[in-house]
Amino acid sequence: MRSYENAKILEFPKVHFEDKNLIDPPDEIIDIGNEIIEIIEPTIRCKKKEIDKCKKYLIFKLHNIALSFNAGLLLAYSRDKNRYIKKYCCHENRSFWELKVVTRISDALESYYFIKQIKGNYNQLETKRLMTLVEVRPRLHEKLNTISLKYIKRSEKIEQIELRIKNITSSKNGKNITTSTLIAYKDTDDPRIPIMKRELTKIFNFYKQQNINGFIDSHVLAENPLMHDWLLKYHSTGRISIKEEPNGCYFTIRDRMVKRIFNDGSFLNGGRLYAFWQNIPKEIRKHLIINNSPVSELDYSGCQIRMLYHLVVKQDYKEDDPYSIPGMSRDLAKKAAIITLNAKTNGSAVGALMESAKKDLGMPITYNEAKNCIDLFKIKHRPISKFFNSGIGLNLMRIESEVIVRTILALMRKGICVLTIHDACIFQIEHKTEVYNAMIEEYFKILKQKPVVQ
Repeated sequence: MRSYENAKILEFPKVHFEDKNLIDPPDEIIDIGNEIIEIIEPTIRCKKKEIDKCKKYLIFKLHNIALSFNAGLLLAYSRDKNRYIKKYCCHENRSFWELKVVTRISDALESYYFIKQIKGNYNQLETKRLMTLVEVRPRLHEKLNTISLKYIKRSEKIEQIELRIKNITSSKNGKNITTSTLIAYKDTDDPRIPIMKRELTKIFNFYKQQNINGFIDSHVLAENPLMHDWLLKYHSTGRISIKEEPNGCYFTIRDRMVKRIFNDGSFLNGGRLYAFWQNIPKEIRKHLIINNSPVSELDYSGCQIRMLYHLVVKQDYKEDDPYSIPGMSRDLAKKAAIITLNAKTNGSAVGALMESAKKDLGMPITYNEAKNCIDLFKIKHRPISKFFNSGIGLNLMRIESEVIVRTILALMRKGICVLTIHDACIFQIEHKTEVYNAMIEEYFKILKQKPVVQ
């Protein structure tokens, strides 16, 4: 049976998701767009003042179609109104497309046989979210063959802070579908918002000055060809650039943008940092090179469980591993912990654990087995068990995210580059002592207890 880590790299999506940060398309794309707009304009049916907006989106869409075509992938985009209404809040991003523009241009391209749309497909990353796939037809195929996409530019104007809320709707087959909607906010809604935006700008500007590269030996690539496929996929979208040599493949991370995402419509929930390198499979991540140095990784062991002990019991968790339960694999116990902290009811926790064990761990378990896992976990952590099934996980995530941001900023002041994946830090191996100390110090400043970092 393949490991969970191996499963991650084997299951990357075979599509290119429409990228809203692409700018400056090649001249060939603009020429094709000018030609096509004259053909499809009678079908668009919009006011004259909206034609310019439709034309801009057409060129943007053709740019995305060309990228996916060049990579041998299908383009995927959403027709869900929740993905467009009030999605972005900062002024610079108000040019992001309205749904009516997206659907008018997409449907017009289909009606004139430039593309074929396959609606109602599941997103392979978010399996409960439906996407529309775009297939290139011969009429457009001929035009795309003439395009060379050597240089792909990306916008640096993104919404630094996103506020999300979950919506649960029923599908045609009666099953509940959970979607995430981005909601508008003002910088005055929380006194920390302007501060957080300044912090994110500092971090982004610092990352732009660093050398964040990688090298994978040809023997390693030969043993796992899907690693090479992953590199080619993201090279085609401009997020990384690659240079292939006889001895292996060099790659550079070009997408350095960072943002924080808050959940449940509150700035007290979530707040984790998100960046492109979180998409990098573990097998590739270990080949990263920061400022000409190999990397090491440290994380907070049992972070949210220990955090609860520190907040509630006001003392450290005494045993070595909070996820060690006799007769249960550590991976399953960790899943039980995360789910139990975030679920609102015991029943929903049991159902979520059954689904996650099968999907993420390849370990199908029965209802009684899942319930027993959660019950054993509650017994092990009786001092904090009253907070299980309370949904406190997002509150703990908010504290964790603040610790991580402070750690990054503290190390930046020393000239040390740290990339984070939730509660883990990736850094130059020679800075391990400084990073270890900073992770402990910044945690202690907030929770007045020492964490376990390993």
